[in-house]
Amino acid sequence: MSLLGERIRTLRKERGLTQAALAELVGMRQQSIQSIESGIAYRPRKLFEISIALGTSEAFLLGESSDPSPPLQPVTVSAEKPELGGSKLPIMGGQSQAFQDQIWLSEKVGEVPTIPVLESVPGAFAVYVGGTSMEPRYFPGELIYVDPVRPPSRGDFVIVQIRRSSEDEAVSGFIRRFCGFEGKSVMFQQFNPRLEERFPPDVILIRGVIVGCTKP
Repeated sequence: MSLLGERIRTLRKERGLTQAALAELVGMRQQSIQSIESGIAYRPRKLFEISIALGTSEAFLLGESSDPSPPLQPVTVSAEKPELGGSKLPIMGGQSQAFQDQIWLSEKVGEVPTIPVLESVPGAFAVYVGGTSMEPRYFPGELIYVDPVRPPSRGDFVIVQIRRSSEDEAVSGFIRRFCGFEGKSVMFQQFNPRLEERFPPDVILIRGVIVGCTKP
């Protein structure tokens, strides 16, 4: 049995799930879960979904981490009773008219009270979600809070900026899930539709880690 299979089986049993129940949760067949636990499948396509269902991280399941805790997820701030600080954050840009999920980052379009975790973070900002590419994690109209100082960890949701070809070009970006580095590529994940994206490091900038979200 592989380490991946052993960890999935152990966590599945700890949570009182049968192979069939776990398979139903993640949209797989029971035989596929059995193959993973037996060590036949080494990196299943739905590893992210399995990690969520088992309350852990992909890194732990793959043996890249000894910590079974799930990756740090952005806090959700209630729109009705937000836990806000006294200072203000700039709201940057908005949805591009040319590309549905593109977010402009070059101009300030408003202000919002900060959240405590960003109270003393230089350069912190907020931005509205425009498109549907990260559903069901983020939806259009939600306001996300971004920490530009914190280094991203695997599993974090981040703002990715495509480097400009000229100084006259507007600054824009996308919301993606950071998946780490592989060879000379930086890897990201889009949710809707599900896509794995790879970029050379000199093509993109990670503008910051999403640490909060206000539901509309």
